[in-house]
Amino acid sequence: MASITTNQLVIRALYLINEYSPNEMPSDEDIIEGLFFLNSILSNLSGNGIFIPYVTSINFNTVANQQMYRLGTESTADVNSTKLVEPFDAYMVYNMAQIPLEIIPHDRFFQLVRYPLTTNRPTQIFFQNDITGTQIYLWSTPNTAYPIYIRGKFALGDVLPQQSLSMIPDYYNHFLIYALARSLNNVFGADKWDAIRDAEYRGALSNITAQNDIDFSVTSSSILKKRSAVWTKNELLVGRGY
Repeated sequence: MASITTNQLVIRALYLINEYSPNEMPSDEDIIEGLFFLNSILSNLSGNGIFIPYVTSINFNTVANQQMYRLGTESTADVNSTKLVEPFDAYMVYNMAQIPLEIIPHDRFFQLVRYPLTTNRPTQIFFQNDITGTQIYLWSTPNTAYPIYIRGKFALGDVLPQQSLSMIPDYYNHFLIYALARSLNNVFGADKWDAIRDAEYRGALSNITAQNDIDFSVTSSSILKKRSAVWTKNELLVGRGY
């Protein structure tokens, strides 16, 4: 499947339930309605610990004496970003040198004796997720402004009209088309959702939940960790109509 935009994804979902024929262009109102339900699907999946991931890099500057930084899309976030699903690497720039930051797990960060008022050049970084975003903790607490760079997998958040989905692997886009079509079939009362379409949807759902790159459980008290089984989650999602 070639790279598509959010509008094209909605149009294909509408074609799938025969709300429009392939030689017709859906109305702007129906496309906007489709985008609303697409964001609803993404939110419901995220709430159940299932993420549509993409790989990218972010950067920000630290503030003297500030240890924690928030990644989020809310106005109060320190860094405008969607949730970090899996960090790959992190580094800072100091005196024109790129210095790696050690990514450490929950127990190492919070169970070691530390002097909280100590400020210096950071050497360690810890990520902790909550429902809407990611908290970043640095140690030592920065004593001045340092550029920080982080590369990893981030969760797709609310999408916009005509937003490119080129960074999303094809099998995720395939799933989203069928998930959205399944939802819009009920909205438009199209009554076109047959056993063949439902089997394709369930296969796409099983495919994405079996992928290692979304197989993560996020809690407020621990760093990301892989789930050992996802089939119970599959049945939960199918039962709720995602």
